[in-house]
Formats: sequence, structure tokens, C-alpha cells
Amino acid sequence: RELTKTAAQRKKLEDESRGLKTRIQQLRTEKIDTLSKHDQEKKIYKLVALDDIKRVEAEKRVIISKYELKQENYEKEKLTTEKEIEELNEDLDEKEKQLKSRLFSCM
Repeated sequence: RELTKTAAQRKKLEDESRGLKTRIQQLRTEKIDTLSKHDQEKKIYKLVALDDIKRVEAEKRVIISKYELKQENYEKEKLTTEKEIEELNEDLDEKEKQLKSRLFSCM
């Protein structure tokens, strides 16, 4: 009778032990799944962040290009204006010479 009772307790403990081992294995599997999912999410966030950085850098290049183009156009306009002023001054000098020459010829 005692032997049967001990055997039943032993079987009960073995069953509980198997149940605990099974539960431990389930928890380990869940942990691995959670870590794997977390790693994948980190990779996704990293890729999104890298895409955002690339997009911002591209926008920055566009802004710099626009600024450089405006600066270049300003320089061209400035040169054109300076050239026009120089040409006008030359024209004025020429007309002044012509007027002086006429004035001297009239005297």
C-alpha cells in the first residue's frame, strides 16, 4: 500500500516536472520570439531612420543647389550691371569728347 502511494506520488512529481519543463521550454521559445521580433523592429526603425536621414540630406542638397544658383545668377547680374555701367560711362566719355571737339571746332 505504501509502495503504491509512493509510486503515485512519484508519478505525480514526474508529471509536474514534465509540465514545468514544458512550460520552461514555452517561455524560452516566447523569449526568443520576443527578442527576434524586437530585433526586427530595431532593424525596421533603423532603416526608417536611415531613409529619413537620406531624405533630409537630399533636401539639404536641393536647398544648397538653389542657393548656389541664386548666388550665381546674382553674380552674373552684378557683372552684367557693372558691364552696362562701364559701357554707359564709355559712351558718356565718348560723347563728352565729341562735345569738346565740337566746342573747340566752333571756337
